[in-house]
Amino acid sequence: MKILILTALAATASLGIGYADHPQPNVAISVPWTPPGNGRQMYMSYCAPCHGVYGRGNGPVAPHLRKQPVDLSALSKSNGGRFPAERVKAALRFGATNSPRATAQMPVWGPILAGVDNGYSGQFRGTPRIIILNQYLESLQAK
Repeated sequence: MKILILTALAATASLGIGYADHPQPNVAISVPWTPPGNGRQMYMSYCAPCHGVYGRGNGPVAPHLRKQPVDLSALSKSNGGRFPAERVKAALRFGATNSPRATAQMPVWGPILAGVDNGYSGQFRGTPRIIILNQYLESLQAK
């Protein structure tokens, strides 16, 4: 009986180690190039699939997510009537997982947008896109 238990433990440990050695698959999302000065086009390409055309969290991908995307049209309303520009820029650049309403399913757009603009020689290549996208998000706010 003791040998049987030890054999079972050894087999379980071997399977666990074998499983742990397998690399997790990387998910690659192709990001089409959009003009860096066109906030609407960037939004439609990068954000609307989840957040919807008007930012209400009802894009075509939304039903397939574990957590409903944030209603981007209500950011000002939920922030005392003021658009939280710095918080939105930080969420775009570094990710939104620090927010209680955010989800880890949202991509961290900073590195993605920087990669789209390889030719930009600024301090952070994605910064112009984040600023323009942030301005477009502000224009989506419910009145």
